[in-house]
Amino acid sequence: MAIAVLLAVIAAACIGTADFFAGVVGRRDPSNSALASAYAVVLVVALPAAFLVDGLPAGAGIGWGAAMGVFWAIGIYALARGISQGRVVVVVPIAGVLSAAIPVLMDIIDGGRPGPVVGLGVAVGILAVALVGIGSNTAQSRSVAWSAAQGTIGGVTTGFSLVFMDQAADSGLWPLVAAAFVATLGAAGYSLIGGQSLVPPRPALYPAAAMGLLVACAFLAMMSAFPRGTLTTVSVVVSQYPAVTIALAAVFWHQRPRGVQYIGVVLTLVAVAMIALG
Repeated sequence: MAIAVLLAVIAAACIGTADFFAGVVGRRDPSNSALASAYAVVLVVALPAAFLVDGLPAGAGIGWGAAMGVFWAIGIYALARGISQGRVVVVVPIAGVLSAAIPVLMDIIDGGRPGPVVGLGVAVGILAVALVGIGSNTAQSRSVAWSAAQGTIGGVTTGFSLVFMDQAADSGLWPLVAAAFVATLGAAGYSLIGGQSLVPPRPALYPAAAMGLLVACAFLAMMSAFPRGTLTTVSVVVSQYPAVTIALAAVFWHQRPRGVQYIGVVLTLVAVAMIALG
């Protein structure tokens, strides 16, 4: 279990940094082409790794990986928009709490019985979401509502992606290849339908490549963590990624929490920690 937690912490650090780069990509390229490039980088990394580790693809994990790719792509798109155009301190905490709560809920539905600490952690997370939302100025209410919506979409889809990944964890790395392929195809198709170029502008290309490499590292760590731990434990540790994204946004974009938002952000981290410890 200790190795699973360590791998989940590595994944959380990579995802938090990747989300920041997703925001950079969104600011430099409002189209979907840069995100398609990032997914393609994941595919380029995952494909040879899967051949080397697992040989030829086989098993039902491919289907779970494809489902993961759909939800993952939707979540990244929502978070990239929210982080680049909205309030990071609203988008990311909401996404973090929901991406932790969804796997816990699915674990309960599947017959798992998380302890009282987990239930209290979910309650603390809901309170944190409320404090993050009400902590903003009235003049920013529309921006907060929009940011909250993006965070909700990103958190729910990320949570289900973690559930699908857990289902595919015993199938090696090929589910990750399937997820990257579906996400790349979907993002490229969305760009073509919208009449956008598949080649992102140069200022967005490098952060997109960095984002892709970080996501690949995160997914490889998670695919190794799930067989060694439980869905609830690994998912909620991974869901601590908001701390990294918020720290980077505070340093580089000066988007710092205000008023009771400080309490909300802290409670978000407390909530996911309680769920993990429970």
